[in-house]
Amino acid sequence: MVIKMKKCGYKDNHLPPEGERREEINEAKSEDVTLPLFSKEVPVSSSKYEANGNVVVEYSWKESRGPSIKIKKLVYKKEEDLRNLHRIHRKDGCDRLSVVLNGKTYILRKTLGTIAQALYNASGKIKASLERIVGYLQTLFGNYYVISAVEDAAWSFDREIAFGGISYMELENLEAPHRKRLLDLIVENLSKLHSKNIVLGGFTLRNVLVSDSGLTFTDLRNMRVSRKKPFLVSEFRDIIKYLSSVGVLEKEDVDCAVTYYSSENEQSCREWYCENFRKEPSDEMEIATKLEKDILG
Repeated sequence: MVIKMKKCGYKDNHLPPEGERREEINEAKSEDVTLPLFSKEVPVSSSKYEANGNVVVEYSWKESRGPSIKIKKLVYKKEEDLRNLHRIHRKDGCDRLSVVLNGKTYILRKTLGTIAQALYNASGKIKASLERIVGYLQTLFGNYYVISAVEDAAWSFDREIAFGGISYMELENLEAPHRKRLLDLIVENLSKLHSKNIVLGGFTLRNVLVSDSGLTFTDLRNMRVSRKKPFLVSEFRDIIKYLSSVGVLEKEDVDCAVTYYSSENEQSCREWYCENFRKEPSDEMEIATKLEKDILG
């Protein structure tokens, strides 16, 4: 199936305050009543410094004239061209949105400051099909947004981020072979993620971006590490149940999904079996059979 999609966050306390080049840029704009309101809502000044491949920009504003997103602090990877990002014409506090900067699409998602920083720190360290977090920002109203970059033209089941290089698609418009391919991609990438003890948390189809190059998990705000392997298997079970409920897979598809997942996460599935049935399985087939039965209810 030919389906497409894209990606996006991080922090400041770890950046040394001394020894960096610091720029003070005066961007004060005089009050010209002939200018529209949005053109007068620009930072009065800004300061910028770089450290360890990160860029930190802080903006000062004279006052807030409207509800749009005005950036107080922006942290991003040096290789990203976000230097002109200071205001977004969307309501400060909205949950998620996409913007296009210099021809590239970025997704912004509202979250806690600690989560934004943690996702930014972890970006690139987890070698799995995850969106690439490239920055985070704090708004004038105190909200935090984590920023991910979308590398290729992509499709999403989330209408809220369908902008720029992201196109919206509805599941009901996918033909059976495409749904089967979507299922395969989700199971394959989830298996890889779980092999690294990482859970997505609260998965829905809005957590996937699809492109010609494959599938990427997006919206990582609930992602975390779980050392409890049976919990990983429980998430797999819940995701398969969810995909069945929304019509991605049929009953006969469950066997293939379980077989693949259990072969890629043997130890996790074994511990799941032991925890739920209080005994050792006779073989791997017994584990897969019990897991499939649990999914089908």
